[in-house]
Amino acid sequence: MTEETSATAQDTTALDATVVRQKPRYRRAFGQISRVVGILVVVAGLGYWAQTWVRNSLLYVTETDARIMADFVVVGATASGEMTARAVNEGDVVELGQVLARIDGTDARLKRSELESQLATIDAEISQIESDRALAVQRLASAVATRKAELAEVAAELVLVRYEHSFAEAELKRIKALARAGNTPRSRLDRARTDALKAGQKKVQLEAGVKAAEAAVAQAEAEAGQQQVLDAKIAGKKAQRVEVMAAIDRQSHEIERRVIRSPLSGVVDQTFAQAGEFVARGARIMVIHNPAQLWVEANLRETDIARVSVGDTVDIRVDAYADDVFTGRVSHIGAAANSRFSLLPNLNQSGNFTKVTQRIETHIEVDKPGDKLKPGMMVEISIHAKKKQLF
Repeated sequence: MTEETSATAQDTTALDATVVRQKPRYRRAFGQISRVVGILVVVAGLGYWAQTWVRNSLLYVTETDARIMADFVVVGATASGEMTARAVNEGDVVELGQVLARIDGTDARLKRSELESQLATIDAEISQIESDRALAVQRLASAVATRKAELAEVAAELVLVRYEHSFAEAELKRIKALARAGNTPRSRLDRARTDALKAGQKKVQLEAGVKAAEAAVAQAEAEAGQQQVLDAKIAGKKAQRVEVMAAIDRQSHEIERRVIRSPLSGVVDQTFAQAGEFVARGARIMVIHNPAQLWVEANLRETDIARVSVGDTVDIRVDAYADDVFTGRVSHIGAAANSRFSLLPNLNQSGNFTKVTQRIETHIEVDKPGDKLKPGMMVEISIHAKKKQLF
């Protein structure tokens, strides 16, 4: 029994020794497999990266030096004075023509009221002068007509008297001839002389009356010409009226200028003045931009410009929205490198030269900017290049 127990113990010890010798083999095999798998994963990752890089290099011109841009419109004060109200705040959406702020226009309104009072006075004076002119014209026309009627009456009577005078003179000659022949009494000759003398005197009186009537007509017509004086007065008053109307229009424009309206539909980005502050003409009040008119400004490397042309499709990615891809089109390629517009251009006066790849500003029009894109955001662009190039 003791021998059997000893034999069993020896077998167990031998088996344990065999297992201990086999464990390092399994560990080495597992480590080798892990290393192989790791190498395969790294190779696969590098292969995917290389494939993606080659694909992107062939099909796209990519650039990270790009940002969202917009036209920022600075709304300024169009007149000096106290800003009595500001109707919008930062972030508010505004429409074209919407009232943004008001500047005190009390002085301008008072001046316009004064000018309107002057205009009413001038209109009353013009009405009075026109009424006087109408009455004067009517009165003078009646006087001229009366004088002409009197002249016509006297002239007609003069014609008759001249005929009577001629007849009396002829009758006197005939009676004188008869008297010399002794064929008529002396009394008849005297009566004929008297009739001729009366007719002559009456003729002279009527001729004088005709001249007086003609003078009266001339005087009446001259008085009728006095309406020109009234016409001149009316013309002068109307000229004054035009001047006052122009002054009223200026004051109305001045009042309207003190109502500041939005020059476009957009969003208020920043405000610079509060209600109650005094603002000078031209001072900034707020800044507005139109979120529907955004573009991307990208500074492309000069080595990529040959592959880019206006109208190329562009994919736009924004860091804030990693899952969204916006689209656009190249709308403008700069005519000069950005370095030419630097405030301190490199003149290379020392003679040392280091070649640096230049950047050319390119504009990309965003198809549907929506509400997500904000001016100033950094973006990454991928231009669908028509010319394929690996390096």
